Amino acid sequence: FTLDAAGKVVDVDPFAAMLNAATLTETLHMTLAAFVAVGFAVAGIHAWRLRKDATSALDRRALGIALWVGGVAAVLQPISGDLSAKHVAEHQPIKLAAMEGQFETERCAPLRIGGFPDEETRTTPFAIEVPCLLSFLGHGDFDAEVKGLNEFPKDLWPPVAVTHFAFQIMVGIGTLLALTALVLGFLAWRKRALPTGKRVLT
Repeated sequence: FTLDAAGKVVDVDPFAAMLNAATLTETLHMTLAAFVAVGFAVAGIHAWRLRKDATSALDRRALGIALWVGGVAAVLQPISGDLSAKHVAEHQPIKLAAMEGQFETERCAPLRIGGFPDEETRTTPFAIEVPCLLSFLGHGDFDAEVKGLNEFPKDLWPPVAVTHFAFQIMVGIGTLLALTALVLGFLAWRKRALPTGKRVLT
């Protein structure tokens, strides 16, 4: 799209928006996310029903199918997330910097877990920093340079704290669901049956 003299959006091209450079990675990432969300939501419903009636064959089978669908998608999701992150690092450095609370441009940039980005002091205190991991995840090189927000005019920044917290929550939930899938898969393989004890169903 373009903006006319009055600031009105004109010349909108929806196909150009849908078929941009990020289409492949984002479509894959969000499709897997949909399978994860629906799979675990359906699993939750049938787990709740099994707590009320542990003899229900329908709910037991439905729980197994839902966990299989959601679990496989959850385990594959980090792969699609890595592809998406590398695309963001190359084409949307401001977005990557906001997601990670990265204010300074630096090599061997750390991956931050948690933290509270402060736009006034331009720091992210209380974060757990994993040295050089952001450089590697973004560019495939532990010594790669990651551009910080200070490289760009502030009026181009997204809301840094909101972007950072939303990204952290997304990654945290995805990691928890992937670990849940792996643990349940291991228990099912070990016992040759899906565990349906009350502690597991809860």
